[in-house]
Amino acid sequence: MTKQEKHFKGLQDMNKMLFKAGLGDKYQVFGVIGRGGFAIAYKAQDLQANEVCVIKKMDLQKFRVYDQQNCLGEAQRLKQLKNKTLSDFGMFFSMGHNYAL
Repeated sequence: MTKQEKHFKGLQDMNKMLFKAGLGDKYQVFGVIGRGGFAIAYKAQDLQANEVCVIKKMDLQKFRVYDQQNCLGEAQRLKQLKNKTLSDFGMFFSMGHNYAL
């Protein structure tokens, strides 16, 4: 599989994950912004708000249990945060061994 084929398969897989989570009619992933040791940041379109957004998918299999708990706590704190200098935090969901925010 070529690098380009892997890229498009990754986008398709992320869109399938959103569909399975009941969010296929809300978001459409169309690019990868970056990859890290634990997560991939995707560029997406919020179809209802007609805005570009970022969806970050984290693979829980790469986290220790303690790190999984910290990740959940951070997502909850981000959701409560209101600050003009930070981007809005939309939602957090888990599916299988993945978290997405």
